[in-house]
Amino acid sequence: MYGARHCAPRPPCAFATLPKPHDATHAMSSVPERRRHPRIPVSWAVRLWVDDEALLGRAEDASRHGLWVTVPPTTSLKLGKVCWIDVLSEEFGSFTVAGEVRHIAGRRVGLETTRPVPIGGHDRA
Repeated sequence: MYGARHCAPRPPCAFATLPKPHDATHAMSSVPERRRHPRIPVSWAVRLWVDDEALLGRAEDASRHGLWVTVPPTTSLKLGKVCWIDVLSEEFGSFTVAGEVRHIAGRRVGLETTRPVPIGGHDRA
């Protein structure tokens, strides 16, 4: 009665047959680049007009049709939101473009502009 029990063998764990994940560094580097135009580092003062709210910030990089900016924390910016962007650049002067929010990462926002950003000879690519 208290002797060794004979149990049916357990089936193999279902997770044992799953493929092992790839190294994260390798997986990220194998993703093809989706940008149409190269980015250049910039340091431009910007003002984003979201509805009637003005957000002061700084553009950190620019491409022919995009800006990556840092702004104060806000709930006004949502994916797909269109806003006006006033840019003050020492290299190219001041200009205004409309842009659509395409990426949000905390205080950093990626905007796709509706017309080319004037970045000199860098915008030929």
